[in-house]
Amino acid sequence: MELSKEAIRRLLAADIEVSIMGGCYQCATARAVFYHHTIELTVEVTHPLLVWQCGNRDSVQLVKHEKNGRSVPITLVKALQDKVTQMRLAATMSDEMASDLSERNRQQIDALERQLNVKR
Repeated sequence: MELSKEAIRRLLAADIEVSIMGGCYQCATARAVFYHHTIELTVEVTHPLLVWQCGNRDSVQLVKHEKNGRSVPITLVKALQDKVTQMRLAATMSDEMASDLSERNRQQIDALERQLNVKR
């Protein structure tokens, strides 16, 4: 399956979500959502401090998820290599960087809640 120019454009512009999977490796994901399907780019890497314990996981997957639940793997195109590099960096950030990013996000959320008068 070939990736459309619009799908590439949306993936390049997509935010990167990072999550820790099972405490051993980190997963960075970017999604391009369309009406009938979603294109998902996923990069999985082992945190450098955990390679000795969990093994060295390093994979890149590009998948089209259709509304009917079917998933189709797609060949990675060269236009997405810079995005993959950004995702690897995001997934392997240091604990200090992750903590700083989390604090900045919390401050932005608090400021937005104050602006919108949202109470917790």
